[in-house]
Amino acid sequence: MNYHVVDKESVYYNEVPNILQIGKHQFVETYLINMWISMMLFSWMSATNCARIYNTFSSSGIPPVVWQFNLSVTPSQVFNSFTLLSLLEDCQTQNTILISTLLSPTRSDQILSSSDQNQYKFRKNLHFNFI
Repeated sequence: MNYHVVDKESVYYNEVPNILQIGKHQFVETYLINMWISMMLFSWMSATNCARIYNTFSSSGIPPVVWQFNLSVTPSQVFNSFTLLSLLEDCQTQNTILISTLLSPTRSDQILSSSDQNQYKFRKNLHFNFI
């Protein structure tokens, strides 16, 4: 996990990990997120098409016999991982800590609702706080 919870807020660690948690039981390697970001920036590919390409090429893998999780990704997961990684990298360069309130049912919704509203507040210790 790349964050800890304090008083209903997710406080992210200052270093960007190799694997990000983007939802409950949803983890993505930053290498893969960077590939999606490159595909979106250099070829103007949508998050939907990034997910389609990933799902097409990863479907050859056979999940364990008893597996309760889906191996495919959704366009929302692609976009949300792009957003989270970008915010974490920005916080790292600014030497700040990302703090997200736990108001939405999933981590992805928290990130999207925060970035869509573009309501960032600086705290006295230069932390981002999502409302």
